[in-house]
This record gives sequence, C-alpha cells and structure tokens, in this order.
Amino acid sequence: MTSANRGGSAKQTVLVLGQGTPARELKAKLTAQGYDVVGTASTAATASKLFTSKQPQVLVLQLSPDRLEMMRTVPALLAQRPCTVVAVSESAGQQMIDAACAAGACGFLIQPVSAEALSAQIQVSFSRFNAFQRLLREKAQIAQDLEARKYVDRAKAILMKRAGLTEPEAHRKLQQESQRRRLSMGEVARRIVESDEMMGGAS
Repeated sequence: MTSANRGGSAKQTVLVLGQGTPARELKAKLTAQGYDVVGTASTAATASKLFTSKQPQVLVLQLSPDRLEMMRTVPALLAQRPCTVVAVSESAGQQMIDAACAAGACGFLIQPVSAEALSAQIQVSFSRFNAFQRLLREKAQIAQDLEARKYVDRAKAILMKRAGLTEPEAHRKLQQESQRRRLSMGEVARRIVESDEMMGGAS
C-alpha cells in the first residue's frame, strides 16, 4: 500500500531497521515527507514480525560498525518477499559499503542526511528495483514460453506419428484439448509427452 503526501503523490510504506536516536530521526524525516512508517525494529525478531505483518514496500536500514548484525537480518526477509532496501550509514567506509551490498541495498546514504535527500533516494531506488523485478519476470516468462514451445513441438510430433495427423491437424488437436481441459497448450503438450515417454514411445 502507499500513502499520499501533502502534494497528493503516492509514497511507499517503510519499515526502519535500527535503534536509538538515529532510527527515531529517520522515522521523523520519513513521516515529514509523507511516508507511512509502519514501525521501527531494533532486533531480528521484531524486524521479521513487522515485515510479515505490515508488508512494507521499502526497508530503510541504519548501518553502524557496532550494529552490523541487523544487516544480516535483511537477506532472510528478502527471501520471503523482495522489496527495496536503502542503507543509511555513519560513514562511507568499505566495511559499511560491503554491509550495504550484502544486505541487498539499492541505495546508500551517509549521515547526516536531509529528509529531502532521503526521500529522493527512496524514490529512485524504488523505481530501479521495480524495473529490475520486471526484467526478472519477463526473463522467467520467456524461459517458460520457450519450454512450452518445446513441449508443443514434441507433442505435435507424437500426434503426427501416433494418429497420422498432419502438422496443422496436430496443432488444432492441441488447441482443442487446451480449450476442453481449460489448460494451456504447453501443459497439455507436456502431459502428452510425459505419457508417451512413460509408455516407452519415441517422439
């Protein structure tokens, strides 16, 4: 879900991972910018509970050398549900950069950070994260379509051989079975191929 700021534009729901004054300051800045901060978490258990129950769209991760254990919580959360992560660090030291990368951060800011800069980083990171997720979905769909096409070609060969059908007739047969069974052509074809293989046939 998103909330509307004073200007009427949608802002993401955010979970702050951190503790003490820095976490409270981050929450205040986010709230001032119109974000719905669903909570702050200083422990892995609290982070997991809020992440599951509140379904935030963005994680703002407070990083410091003595609080790197919180960083290790984030990959487990992202394994449940991918979302945008923005790290806010005390410094730009290599240890902090490595920690942010290990946590899957899309953005990185150095404190002190203004409310406006924090909001801008979230917006850019959220946009890039969603673009990357779309690419992943498209790649998965292409792979799925290619796999289905292979099964369709093999199934048509089986029907042509077993039933003496022409290639167009075999294709129509698959279409008809797809409609009759309310399954995709790829799924119908896969079942035909697997059945043929079980019977010891060769396509």
